[in-house]
Amino acid sequence: MLQSMTGFGRAEQTIGDKTYLVEIKSLNGKQLDINLKIPAIIKPYEFDIRNLIQESLLRGTIE
Repeated sequence: MLQSMTGFGRAEQTIGDKTYLVEIKSLNGKQLDINLKIPAIIKPYEFDIRNLIQESLLRGTIE
């Protein structure tokens, strides 16, 4: 479980002919507030993405 509320991370992965880039930024906050900016093609997975984030983070503003 992560303890700090402030941080930044970036990951890039190439699979076949596609490259995937994920960035996450966290700022101090009393509540967990998740703001996702995702392409329309993966919008159906938004709930799953939010659940993955909530498993690791307890509070802060996550973008």
